[in-house]
Amino acid sequence: MTVARQASGIYPQAGGTRPSIVSPALHGVHYLLERIGALFAIEEDMRGQSPQERQAVRAERSVPLLAQIKTRFEETLGRISRKSSLADALRYALARWDALTRYTTDGRLDICNNAAERANTLRIVAT
Repeated sequence: MTVARQASGIYPQAGGTRPSIVSPALHGVHYLLERIGALFAIEEDMRGQSPQERQAVRAERSVPLLAQIKTRFEETLGRISRKSSLADALRYALARWDALTRYTTDGRLDICNNAAERANTLRIVAT
């Protein structure tokens, strides 16, 4: 079975059930997407709270999820070819881990920088 056919198994079947075909690599992608979804759900739950409250909730709920993700990245990196594009992506993320997780230590920061990127795009378009 080709990877492309297996990749189609990532998307839930009718009725929202888990994928019917999941290779170990795709299972890892599914795991990661679930964890990222959980991180964004935590942020949604905190909408409107003070920076101090956000930082406290992140320390309690987000930091453990991020630790799980980092552990999975490190374990996966040890099991795959060093020359693969996945290994490149994992090394990239791990090398920037402090920047990726900085939002957990400062309640004023957002989980993503979409607003900053949109502002930068508008600035470029306006020039």
